[in-house]
Amino acid sequence: MEKKLKNKIIETKNLSVNYAGVKALSDVSAYFKEESIIGIIGTNGSGKSTLLKSIFGFTPIVEGEILKDGKKYDLSPHKLVESKISFVPQGRQIFSSMSVEENIEMGAVSIKNKKEYQENLTEVYKIFPFLEKNKDKISAELSGGQQQQLAIARGLIIKPRLLLLDEPTIGLSPDIVKDVFKKIKEINQKQKTTIVIVEHNLKTLFEITKHIFLMDKGILVAEGSPKEIKDSGILDKIFLAN
Repeated sequence: MEKKLKNKIIETKNLSVNYAGVKALSDVSAYFKEESIIGIIGTNGSGKSTLLKSIFGFTPIVEGEILKDGKKYDLSPHKLVESKISFVPQGRQIFSSMSVEENIEMGAVSIKNKKEYQENLTEVYKIFPFLEKNKDKISAELSGGQQQQLAIARGLIIKPRLLLLDEPTIGLSPDIVKDVFKKIKEINQKQKTTIVIVEHNLKTLFEITKHIFLMDKGILVAEGSPKEIKDSGILDKIFLAN
């Protein structure tokens, strides 16, 4: 039997974006298929994070469009969350004076049904048992890696179809990086969540992704499987030239 092709959850078409008065994206056409883990890579200032922020409505679009399930969608924050899109920004950005569970609850503003919230929380704690054991602990007392787990858990509480992660391993030790990537893979496999990751740790990223988009100076310069990207030699050209 022929395997059913996965649909594109998000697609950008000829997307151009200005960010802080500068053209940050130019004519970018990319797509993210259901239930996949997709990586976005490039040098600093290449437009990786801007692409994620654009999908989440944080940047003004100059030209082009962004489609969800083949249609234009409302880019206002509450509508994005209601449509099951979560964004975990760079730098964790947890509420340090709140407890672990209070932080997770802050991501659940779109959930009106108490039963749904409790069911989702149970699923989140299955993936992050450490957080359940420490649910009453003040978040500032967690280590950097634990805080990153908390930031991802907060994004997961709505049970998103699409999870956008901006540099989830930045500033973490190599052992903690492995743990974070292991959790990301587990989320994808258990919850069938489509995950798009902006990441500088290419070696580990390439081990868990199905597809890679390579950006340079706001332009999408290559895409393909991790093997195709590595074998093409373009990584050396981009990273050694900058």
